Amino acid sequence: MAGQGLLDLLHVRVGDWVRMTVGDRPQILHIVGRSIEPENAGRVISTSLDTLRANDPELRPAQYQLRLDPGADPAAVAGRLTAAGGGHLDVHTVTNPADGLSPLRAVVLGLIVVLALIGLIELLTAIGGTVRESERDLLALKAIGLTPGRSPPSRSPPRPVRPWRRSFSPWRWGCRWPVG
Repeated sequence: MAGQGLLDLLHVRVGDWVRMTVGDRPQILHIVGRSIEPENAGRVISTSLDTLRANDPELRPAQYQLRLDPGADPAAVAGRLTAAGGGHLDVHTVTNPADGLSPLRAVVLGLIVVLALIGLIELLTAIGGTVRESERDLLALKAIGLTPGRSPPSRSPPRPVRPWRRSFSPWRWGCRWPVG
């Protein structure tokens, strides 16, 4: 796996073969995937130590990275590793990159609230405009002598008719049990 920064730097794509120098020996590696790596501007390649030891059996790792189990205390693990290493290990705790997004969450939440208020105000404005327009129409109808009960049917919709109730009635088909 190669970081996107390395792919851009070498002008290669996934599936290409690249020659890298590891230690003092050249290694020819096949790029099988792309990863987004925050360290070293993405100019990294991730491979197993066994792959690199195929050409250089004396190769030793320069650093180890550990992923802790959920709920493990990083300070306690770092203390145990430092004690077990006898002072020959440098142990560093890496912060979670998602922790830096906490202030952004508040901004996004505030933006959602503002947009919801704008939508609510727009809705209330549209309802108020419709009511005002209906009041003017009602006054015009009263001026020509019509009352709300005698107004044209286009102004007040009729009660919904449900003919399907009659056609699907069990009593129509001879059934005598109540339907709930």
